[in-house]
Amino acid sequence: MPALFPIRAFVTHWLDAVDDHSIHSPFFFEFFKVVNDPTPVWGADEIEEVRHKLLRNPFPIEYQELGSGRAPASGKEKLSDIAQRSLATPAIAALYARIVKHLKAESIIELGTSLGITTLYLALRNEAQVVTLEGNKAVADIAMTNFEFFDKKNISVVHGNIDKTLKEALFNMRRVEFALIDANHRYEPTMRYFDLISKRVKEKSIVVID
Repeated sequence: MPALFPIRAFVTHWLDAVDDHSIHSPFFFEFFKVVNDPTPVWGADEIEEVRHKLLRNPFPIEYQELGSGRAPASGKEKLSDIAQRSLATPAIAALYARIVKHLKAESIIELGTSLGITTLYLALRNEAQVVTLEGNKAVADIAMTNFEFFDKKNISVVHGNIDKTLKEALFNMRRVEFALIDANHRYEPTMRYFDLISKRVKEKSIVVID
């Protein structure tokens, strides 16, 4: 974490310091407007209702931590605790949805489905096909229940260790226009996932590493 602080500090400074008069690249000029767009994301309210239910749900499920070591290695854990620890904030999830809309992305991959809240935001663009990978079966099952509740037909869930499932998932994708890497948070596997995904990106694709 300390090694990442300079990068985070720089990005925070950049977002605070620049405005639309100081950006010369057309791509970043448009992207800057996406980042700072205050318009509410259509469909977010319904997703947030599900988030709130998860945050209050004490039901225990079998949980196996496969990546960061931020949770117990195995055993039962309450859904509320998993939701509290692993879900992207509403603001960040909404930002992802705005980026997807801005890119007019049709091919999206997410590493780390968790309970599926961020996935639902990514899938708000009906023209997009979202492939999401999750290593924990019990967690993936909860996410799939949420997808069924919203009757989302544009989400495909791949269960299994991402070290083994990512290559095949990418093989079945002609290109990747937006990718979210939020799975194993260690440096080496994260960079390995990035290298694999980068072989499928196009010129203006965006890869987010959480």
